[in-house]
Amino acid sequence: MWSWKKNPRPDPFEPQPRREDTHGARYWPDTLFVDMSAYPEEVQAFDGSARDLVETGDLGIFVAIAARMHEQTHWVQTIGSTFGRFLARNRVLTGDLASAILTTATPRELDLLRAARRSGVAPAERSRQGQLKHSLGYSTTLQSLFDHWWASVALEHFLVDGGQDLLGPIPPAFLVGLGLRYAACGDDLASVFNAPDDGFMPATRAMGPTGELILDRSRDGLTVRHIEEGAAMVVQHLFTARQKNRLPQARYTAFASQALAWTLTRFLDQRHSLYTEAVTQFLRAGVQGDDQRALELFLLVCDLALNPAIPDDGGGLGADWDDFHPVRRFQRLVAVLDGYMPGQAAADGAPSADWWTTERARLIAMTGMSDGAGSGVFSQGGTEAFNPLGEPGRFQRRFLGEAAARLDALRRVYPAAGASPLHAADPDEVGFMAMLDAGEGPGYDPPLLIKTGGSGEPSSISEALFARATLAGASRRALHSWIARPGPLVFLGLPSDEPGQRARDPATQRLAEAFGVEV
Repeated sequence: MWSWKKNPRPDPFEPQPRREDTHGARYWPDTLFVDMSAYPEEVQAFDGSARDLVETGDLGIFVAIAARMHEQTHWVQTIGSTFGRFLARNRVLTGDLASAILTTATPRELDLLRAARRSGVAPAERSRQGQLKHSLGYSTTLQSLFDHWWASVALEHFLVDGGQDLLGPIPPAFLVGLGLRYAACGDDLASVFNAPDDGFMPATRAMGPTGELILDRSRDGLTVRHIEEGAAMVVQHLFTARQKNRLPQARYTAFASQALAWTLTRFLDQRHSLYTEAVTQFLRAGVQGDDQRALELFLLVCDLALNPAIPDDGGGLGADWDDFHPVRRFQRLVAVLDGYMPGQAAADGAPSADWWTTERARLIAMTGMSDGAGSGVFSQGGTEAFNPLGEPGRFQRRFLGEAAARLDALRRVYPAAGASPLHAADPDEVGFMAMLDAGEGPGYDPPLLIKTGGSGEPSSISEALFARATLAGASRRALHSWIARPGPLVFLGLPSDEPGQRARDPATQRLAEAFGVEV
């Protein structure tokens, strides 16, 4: 097998190749990439009218704006991890992903890149319709890296040129403006992502909400922990109580509901290229009509696809990359399901398609949960008695107490139903967020999470949205944990880390036992 370590090849982007030791950090996570260039007509229809966009625009546009910067923000926030140090060594924040790209490229792809470089082809350049402006035959892995390469330049502009601190909130006006500027640039992509650009910050902010929608940054109490919070920040920015002409409550309630559901929707949208082919193949496998079972199967397959087996010899990925790249692995997994029909017994005597119904009945019986429309792992209970923003300590203590009681009942039978909320000594905000974070495992995009900045000043986000997002988010994490993992759940780290690799085993076993699919 060709090895990058044994046979270092010239770097077409730099005179000398790099030889960083990235052992243990070989997995490059692809995003469920939402390309804002898929929204040109919708965005351009508003022609700079922020109020019209807020009142009538497709809510998915705002979620796409947040997802646009998904991985870049995580890169900065994971510097303390093994993977974060790998990214830091590769100088991600300078917009230079050449080393990471070249360690995943095959020799044939390297030749294509050299030829493209000589001919002046920009690998990440896209048309107004979101289509690549070249037909180079390299993998979707490399294209994803190139997309991130361009986007990381924009993040550098924000952090360095703008003199901003990521520990503080990313202004929603900038977040919205970046997405809209990318969507509006069309063929002139260089105007957004080429550095240096002295006018980048003001031009980007100008593309975002202006005038009456501007929120005083000094009073913005939100910080970005996950990029999905970017969507929450946009909501907070647009639907603040300080606006004289508040939009109807149904508007931001609908946004919260759609944002929480968007994680799965992104998999299924034909406009998003990275996983579309694999998911389409999955949907043809005959699971339509049984949504609950389809959801479990879908999450299991995603879980395995995002925790691939990775060579441990410390060598380069080389030509074997596609053997365990998530997209390729996903395609192979769902190919096994071709012809699978609900209601039929799975192979080798595995449980039939009524497995979910039986398990759901057991869950209800063992936990005493009602079998009605309002049933769930968490219920709002008495949390409305407290002001979640004015009295965050009391609200979170009550929330943690109720959550712990329900989780304890579930964990006695289903240890993966949720994680212990006692991951931090502080019973207030830190413990609250630790409890939510513990429910997030590899291969799962967290829903909206919102927290105050800790300055003692209440956030301006509405209490209804805060309660709805946190409660629904925690419930959904627990549900995901239960159906996707049969064993005790803690945050398993990045997929390239040893705990992330160990997570493959229970998912593989469950896929085989419940569906008769051998991996």
